Amino acid sequence: MSLKENWLRKMAIDRLSRQAVRSIGTADGERKLDKEAIKELLKVAGYSHHRERDIDLYVPGPNAPFRDILVLDNDLGFYRTDIADIALRKSPTVKEMVSIRNAIKILNDKDVLVSKKADSIERLRKEAIQTLDLTITEAGLDELLADARESLRNKYGEGVEEVLRIAADMLEFQVDPKPFGLDHHRVIGRVRSEATGEAILFPAAAYGRIHNRLLWLRKPISGADPDAVQRWKTLSATPDPGWALTDEEALEALKMQLMRLPASSENSGPS
Repeated sequence: MSLKENWLRKMAIDRLSRQAVRSIGTADGERKLDKEAIKELLKVAGYSHHRERDIDLYVPGPNAPFRDILVLDNDLGFYRTDIADIALRKSPTVKEMVSIRNAIKILNDKDVLVSKKADSIERLRKEAIQTLDLTITEAGLDELLADARESLRNKYGEGVEEVLRIAADMLEFQVDPKPFGLDHHRVIGRVRSEATGEAILFPAAAYGRIHNRLLWLRKPISGADPDAVQRWKTLSATPDPGWALTDEEALEALKMQLMRLPASSENSGPS
């Protein structure tokens, strides 16, 4: 897969993880775990389904560093033990419950429980991402930005915005950050807060849908400076080279920003 395809998949994994975390509720609450989102993460991470008694278990692939087994229920626990032991603890028979030793296991699983709920989802997210190659190379960036260039040429705004969202994820930029979001634009950038409470936008890029224009901000914008904010709002319609680079120059500036990233991030999979 290309760099673009790998990062789109990574972003989809992140969305699934957030969706799953939002669905976590209490055991007796109305909110139910989004098991379909969890199943998608398990599939990408290479787990296989195993049904034992009335329990849905997911077992890691043969090359996984740990053999922990996930129980797909509202607790979403990872257990460092075997299937038979999990079956005993989670769905014991009457005969098994008679044993004092078994009763202790049934009442307390701390000796084998590795993680649960949000922690388990985060583990799945990382394991799913590890299946991707997120290595950032100049050739990969050239291919990615060529898509943006072609989309600009064809006035295909969705294509430009897709590349900007990928770049934002790579750079850990905010998308449409407050208070610097603009109507009819897709904005990506880094916002820092000063001790005075002043918000500063820089670096940043914006795509204006009406004028089909890509901008790269050349100097910081302060949310406390009304003149600067007003200029920011009008740059797409009336470009000012002192404030922003446009189109091809903006793409080159975005590439330079991306090239400063490590060639391979901690989330990178096999190269």
